[in-house]
Amino acid sequence: MPLITISGPSGAGKSTLISALKRDFNANLLPSWTTREKRPNFLGEEIYSHITKEQYIDKLKLDHFFLNSEVAGNYYGTTYEDMNNSINSTDIWLTDLTADSVLDLLQSGYTPSISIVLMISKEVSLMRMKARGDSVSSIEARLKRYDIEKKNCELLIEKKSDTILVDGEIGRNSVTKIVVDLLWKIHGN
Repeated sequence: MPLITISGPSGAGKSTLISALKRDFNANLLPSWTTREKRPNFLGEEIYSHITKEQYIDKLKLDHFFLNSEVAGNYYGTTYEDMNNSINSTDIWLTDLTADSVLDLLQSGYTPSISIVLMISKEVSLMRMKARGDSVSSIEARLKRYDIEKKNCELLIEKKSDTILVDGEIGRNSVTKIVVDLLWKIHGN
């Protein structure tokens, strides 16, 4: 299965990019289960399956998650079932993962076909989180995690040398165009 992972700090444009790639490549979304509240009017909400923390912890105790991470007090995970469904498919699959989750994926022996890292400054991250209506407490927690995610993105680039690094500050339309053009060159039509 061609799996494309998208990583980067909060507000980097991961969900926007995934929505564009889904449209342009008729790709599937590898579900990401989360306890995060739904964001009103958020374009990328389609990539998440929202459940309560209690439901998530129950699934975690039953070892349902192949990948699991915590970001800003919320859990995010990919189930074994979803991962197996995508592995046994020839379709293109897209997922938004923290860089440490991609590193865990690599350590498990599975290498994504393509890993894309969108990098933005902490200031741009703050501006974008405010613009999309994140709560003050969520913004504070995500900014505390910014340096960790940046470090993990750098480590991912080091460990997976074919990772595509994109400057997320050039504008979302430009980022999307660059990545779509790259993928057309890699995968053809």
